[in-house]
Amino acid sequence: LDKDRFRVTITTILMVQAVLRIAGYLTLGFYDRPALIMLAAALPLVWIGARIGDLVATRINQHTFNVVVGAVLMLSGAILVFK
Repeated sequence: LDKDRFRVTITTILMVQAVLRIAGYLTLGFYDRPALIMLAAALPLVWIGARIGDLVATRINQHTFNVVVGAVLMLSGAILVFK
């Protein structure tokens, strides 16, 4: 998968998961007013992080992107195995 398709796919999956998780927690009453305010305050930070990610991703080539993604997946998998 090229890096743009990969990024779009992962972003979509994570966004859907986040929206469903927030909706579920909201339905179950796990969020109070301060938690909702904090969620709203975090939205600009999410946008800033996405812009920084776009800048970084457009400046690295496909091979470097693949190596970094592979390394992150291997590291996260190893952490889960040894946890």
